[in-house]
Amino acid sequence: LDNKLYNEEYVLNYTNATFLVNKDYVFKDGLFSGFDPQKKSYNKSTWTFDNDENGVPKRDLTLKDPRCVFNALKNHYSRYDLALVSKITGTSEADLMEVYKTFAATGAKGKAGTIMYAMGWTQHTVGVQNIRTMSIIQSLLANMGVAGGGVNALRGESNVQGSTDQALLWHIWPGYTNIPKASQTTLEAFLASIKPASKDPLSVNWTQNYPKYAVSMLKSFFGENATKDNEFGYQLLPKPDDGKSYSWLDIFDEMYKGSIKGFFAWGMNPACSSSNAGKARKALGKLDWMVNVNVFDNETGSFWKGPGMKPASIKTEVFMLPAAVSVEKEGSITNSGRWMQWRYEGPKPLGNSKPDGDIIIELGNMLKEAYKKDGGQFPDAILKLKWDYMTNGKYDPHKIAKEINGYFLEDATVNNQEFKKGDLVPSFVFLQADGKTSSGNWIYSGSYTGKGNMSARKSQKDVASGIGLYPEFAWAWPVNRRIIYNRAAVDLAGRPNDEKRWVVKYTFDQKDGKYVPGKWEGDVPDGPAPPLQNP
Repeated sequence: LDNKLYNEEYVLNYTNATFLVNKDYVFKDGLFSGFDPQKKSYNKSTWTFDNDENGVPKRDLTLKDPRCVFNALKNHYSRYDLALVSKITGTSEADLMEVYKTFAATGAKGKAGTIMYAMGWTQHTVGVQNIRTMSIIQSLLANMGVAGGGVNALRGESNVQGSTDQALLWHIWPGYTNIPKASQTTLEAFLASIKPASKDPLSVNWTQNYPKYAVSMLKSFFGENATKDNEFGYQLLPKPDDGKSYSWLDIFDEMYKGSIKGFFAWGMNPACSSSNAGKARKALGKLDWMVNVNVFDNETGSFWKGPGMKPASIKTEVFMLPAAVSVEKEGSITNSGRWMQWRYEGPKPLGNSKPDGDIIIELGNMLKEAYKKDGGQFPDAILKLKWDYMTNGKYDPHKIAKEINGYFLEDATVNNQEFKKGDLVPSFVFLQADGKTSSGNWIYSGSYTGKGNMSARKSQKDVASGIGLYPEFAWAWPVNRRIIYNRAAVDLAGRPNDEKRWVVKYTFDQKDGKYVPGKWEGDVPDGPAPPLQNP
């Protein structure tokens, strides 16, 4: 910042650097405004922008106002000099300077630099801040949306991205939509909370479409049992208590206290990988039952053999369900680049092992039969669940893939296109909030369409710029966009900042001597609207 090595054009036009923050917002002595030392928490009411009379953030295009985000950023990091950073990190000042100069050079026109991170950054007390800091650096250097740019996670398993896309984490729905809270007792209240308003005429405010995705997901979950009269099954969903965490560590803490009776360890090994493996083993010993679904026995399945454990005093009944390995089952994985790739079954599963899908579908069928026969607490959540994903008595991954993509449930005309009941949804742009469409995960709409299974494609054809996007090999969310935020790779007139390795570019048409809207070329653009300026 001091040496002005940031990309000024990008920072001014494509970031919030020019926005003015609330006049009461301050950062002093390591604390932000609103800190309550008694509660050890923040009142974030001052963590806002200073809006004009129309509700649009005020801007300082000169970057001189001390209240603009750019100067707030400079102030925040002014505490750190080379000596202090060297002391904190253990890296010599000379090495730090070499790294800084090398990476800062990627902000020049025609250059690019990427950040690759793994658990050394995330599994840390300030892991979230680490990753956010790198996104700030990449935004300052205009390394977003370009070939060879971005912030990229190095995964330890081929489907980590896919699992989080499908809501492996407790606090999100599929497609990273917020989950409802216990206080949001109606669907209307929940949808209002996920539909933000924007008065900025330049804002696409795409998240205003979240209600369409949420209702379509409910239709996917509960099918014909989801109607407008019953809030599309909203009352059948679990809703966490406001302000309460249900994360991994919290679950095991509750288990340790004895409040959890049963546990499925599905492809996980908490007795080994938990941050406090000893406590995790003791917690498992307080269960009534545990089901371990894995390709082989592990420390979790045999936790009762662990250090300091006394099998005679452990009441937990352990069930082992042997699962098939990846090459023995059909389905998809999604890598860190968001590429959904279809894999076919190779050898048959060995012994009594089964693919995860078969195990889940059979357990679901048994649960439905048990609730239908014996009843139980809140049976409708199970009995009304849509669960027709078998073909010839076996789990069918293609049926699940189509369900995730989504269907038209009635004849409809959307975006001037006509669709029949049963048609697969072409993309999330066509999802509706009135119950006429379904989609198990809106960001995957377009992955399995009337044209077939997009993730199974194998074409080696590249884009015109030859940068290795291969748009007809597999499929990437959203809408097969290979480089996300790619409109940040062009100037305000749609011209690529890197002529050699361009990702997208816009060609205007001319009519009567004037420029008129034309078309985007290259990758699927991050928004179809024309650029902000004529060339």
